[in-house]
Amino acid sequence: MLHIPTKWQLITPRVVRMYFIIKLKKQNKMKKEELEKGELEGFPKEIIARILDCQEEQGNQRDISIFEKRVVTGRFNEGFSWDKTQEGGFFWHEVINKKDFNLFFEKYPKKDNTQDFRINDKVYDILQKEVGVVQDIVYSSNIVYGLSVEFKSGLKSYTINGCYTHECKNPQLLHYQDDYNYDVIDFNNLPERQKHKRWRAEEDKLYYFVNFNIKDWFFSDKSKDDHDYPMDNDNYNSGNYFRTEVEAEIISQKLNEYFKQLIQN
Repeated sequence: MLHIPTKWQLITPRVVRMYFIIKLKKQNKMKKEELEKGELEGFPKEIIARILDCQEEQGNQRDISIFEKRVVTGRFNEGFSWDKTQEGGFFWHEVINKKDFNLFFEKYPKKDNTQDFRINDKVYDILQKEVGVVQDIVYSSNIVYGLSVEFKSGLKSYTINGCYTHECKNPQLLHYQDDYNYDVIDFNNLPERQKHKRWRAEEDKLYYFVNFNIKDWFFSDKSKDDHDYPMDNDNYNSGNYFRTEVEAEIISQKLNEYFKQLIQN
């Protein structure tokens, strides 16, 4: 007799793990353009971004791995046809085959390396040598100093781009990063917004995660010590890793509600 699994039986531990992986990827919003490797190694990110645009414009899925394996991949092999682009075949022959990157930037000049600030960003004044936090941003042509930053020494104002005046060529206010050398500043490679580091328990210390009970078919929060075992790494990398029991319990309740609706529909 043919056994047809129920909706509950389709909810395997692997499905649960995939749920957290997808959730984590959405939170990170990591762009594949940033992962330069294979035959794309050494290519500027601006060129890689345009290559992927051409790939998508010609009806293929945006996929950097195609060009990492073979940078000259054509349209019918999920890449793009040079002759069918607005730049033309000669342009891409020079840029990709001969690596004439200057030709690319003659057509597409690099944008000014201005700072993109948001409220609560941690920032650094390179002249005052102070670390502060952005408190307010006002975008208006009538307001010269639309950026307000709170330092220990008090509140200071800057232009939207982090300059003391509009006449300044380079910004005096930069994003703060722990590992950036502010004594020797490369204004062609300014620090970006410091990314939030996810919490992880110290070795052999407690953390919480969501467990799927196969026998009773429900989710529940559990705890264990982090020994850097494969299970611990899988939980952390997939996002199924919490500092408190309450956090894990909230997620387990949401999952139970979701799958209850799933089997009722």
